Amino acid sequence: ILLLGAALAACNPEKTTKSPKALPPEAITALQMRYNENDPQGAAALFTDDGVIMTAFGESVVGRADIETFFRAELDKRMQYWVTSQGSGVAGKIGYDFGGMRIRDTVKGQDLEKAKYMTLYRKEGDLWKIQRMIYNTNSLNGCPSVQIVPTDINAENPKP
Repeated sequence: ILLLGAALAACNPEKTTKSPKALPPEAITALQMRYNENDPQGAAALFTDDGVIMTAFGESVVGRADIETFFRAELDKRMQYWVTSQGSGVAGKIGYDFGGMRIRDTVKGQDLEKAKYMTLYRKEGDLWKIQRMIYNTNSLNGCPSVQIVPTDINAENPKP
């Protein structure tokens, strides 16, 4: 996926959100908005049917149903996050965005972690859907409160 992002960037040297070949800002912030509104179903609906979340701390989360389960567990932790896009690009029906994010504990009112992300989008009709999302935290030890994945997410589709 990173190679795909590099190839797309080469096709579009003006990859900032000011470029006409950039993803619409509302596509980039849609997941953040659904997550921060405590809407796991709405967040999962932003993914393609074959969407994948690739975390730094365990198995990939594959498919919309498992993604919704993943978000339900994440939202139980009472966290919110905010993204800062560092660039995006579009080539046909494929788009990408990358940047940083800040993760906050809403109960304690304090930031937990900073992270980086890369998201690959596929255009379906008039909508940009998330096909792959990769993220990891910036700390050497990782953020334990962020890096807890429910054990039953991949129970029906175990990975080899």
